[in-house]
Amino acid sequence: METIDINRTWEDVLLLLKEEIPEPSYSTWIVPLVPHSFNENEFSVLTAHNLAIQIINRSYHDIIGKTISKQLGKDIAFRIIYSKELEEQQKKQAKKA
Repeated sequence: METIDINRTWEDVLLLLKEEIPEPSYSTWIVPLVPHSFNENEFSVLTAHNLAIQIINRSYHDIIGKTISKQLGKDIAFRIIYSKELEEQQKKQAKKA
């Protein structure tokens, strides 16, 4: 079984998505996503915002899934997961700024 570096893969996907998604949407909804896991045929990312799941699923899910599949060279399911821990971490970082 092939092992991939999900962080590197996600960085490569982000570079491709930057060309496909308008900058305000890319910065607001896509950049904050954090790669979480890749197993068999599913690549998942974490978000700190439930609203992001709705917006991405409605507007960007297909392009993200197709871009991940292209990058990995096979059909991949894409999933977004809400993470309370990530939300808390981002709130702490915002307070420090």
